[in-house]
Amino acid sequence: MNSVVSKLNNVVKLDGNQIKDIESFHKHIAKKMFFPSYYGHNLDALYDVLTDNEKINPKNLVVEYTDSNVFFENNQEQFFKVVGCMMHVIAFWKKKNMSFRFVLA
Repeated sequence: MNSVVSKLNNVVKLDGNQIKDIESFHKHIAKKMFFPSYYGHNLDALYDVLTDNEKINPKNLVVEYTDSNVFFENNQEQFFKVVGCMMHVIAFWKKKNMSFRFVLA
């Protein structure tokens, strides 16, 4: 299995200074987490790839999103949609007794 965790040592750091809107969020997370080339750059695709145990092993995976206020200040509605999607991902893995964390800093 070619998982995200094996490439990232369980921590993914998203630099919020490079994320101004939902499009740049998708580009940044796809690059940082080595998403497959077919990633659709939308919230459904984000959920799908983050809940696919063929692509990701969430055991102790932490996505740390620094300077998230940049995106928040540019578009609160889109920001909260991303956060909501990540909360659904966390809930998905929690039901499977796995630990996936999304930290806003």
